[in-house]
Amino acid sequence: VAADGAGHSLVLARPSYGEGNVEAWAASDAAGGSPGRLDPVSLDPLRHVAINEFLAHTADPTLDFVELYNRSLEPLDISGCFLTDDRNTNKFTIPANTILPSRGFIAFDQNQLGFALEANGETIYFRNPANTRVLDAVRFGPQASGVSAGHCPDGAPGWVELAAPTPGTNN
Repeated sequence: VAADGAGHSLVLARPSYGEGNVEAWAASDAAGGSPGRLDPVSLDPLRHVAINEFLAHTADPTLDFVELYNRSLEPLDISGCFLTDDRNTNKFTIPANTILPSRGFIAFDQNQLGFALEANGETIYFRNPANTRVLDAVRFGPQASGVSAGHCPDGAPGWVELAAPTPGTNN
């Protein structure tokens, strides 16, 4: 998703899979890519933070939300990172002194974010504070009312519909 209009180029990240395999390709490490040379891989610890769950189709009093998960064994400062549903506008800046614990979660609802998610689908972006890298992104289609999507187990590849929304805790 990051290589589809969010500024990253598409790079052959796992050549052993073969160029014809979609899993061989990934977004470049930084926006703008690395034309004509190998794509560098940064050691940014924020790479361990992932969009882990989201709820986009709600009815009052339930609120849309986006949950982040820290896959690492170290707490991470995510202050200044951005969450947005617009590839060209960083709509929400994560507040100063926001520490995501090791294997921990944080969820932001639509009131905190200042925007609601589209029930019919859209893209959510999580960007680094310098706005030079999409750390994670998810594109989703229509969502059933009150049914969140999440990684199960937490941080795993792939998305599933969850039996119940679990903002801020294990899926």
